[in-house]
Amino acid sequence: MKTEPLSEEQRIIARCRAGDWSEYGWLVNRYRRLAWAAVDSVAGDDAATADLVQETFIRVYEKLNTFRGDSRFSSWLYRLARNIAVSHLRKVNRRPRLDSLDAQPAGQPDYHSRLPDSRRPDQDYIEDARQRDLARILSELPADYRAVIDLYYTGELSYQEIAEILGLPINTVKTRLRRARQRIVESARASGWVGPTDGGSTVGEEHASD
Repeated sequence: MKTEPLSEEQRIIARCRAGDWSEYGWLVNRYRRLAWAAVDSVAGDDAATADLVQETFIRVYEKLNTFRGDSRFSSWLYRLARNIAVSHLRKVNRRPRLDSLDAQPAGQPDYHSRLPDSRRPDQDYIEDARQRDLARILSELPADYRAVIDLYYTGELSYQEIAEILGLPINTVKTRLRRARQRIVESARASGWVGPTDGGSTVGEEHASD
């Protein structure tokens, strides 16, 4: 029987499991955004999320020998990251997604583009207010909706990849994402920064690959 060649990811994982960690940084760079999306959908606190993402990759380093390849590595890492976030919340006696997401950490993707640096002070104020409103709106989404929003926009994953990670039919992923967008637009409209005819292009753009 012909054996399929290993992908670059499989080759690197195999080398790490064999004790050669020289390319572990490749895995970290490839899955940093996915880990952030997994943790953020549970924790909702930027400072804590940054620490928990770092902890996730420490745990991956420690537990990689338990990854047997029965599922995709991305699915295994996603579950690990979420479990770490849930454990953190239990330790600090917090429920998921109750805190604000006001601050956007350096290097993390925004859900809409910032205005040019030449904007007037009143534009800065309006934009900052919108950022706070968007943070509040996202934090109030049901956990199921927030998970697909985070994976799609922060993790930059396709519908198929999200479906595989969450163990859902692809149509369920599309439905949750559509309903999450609708809630965001409705809340934004209620806050006064999306017009009555605005379709919510802030978070409504499709990935070209989908």
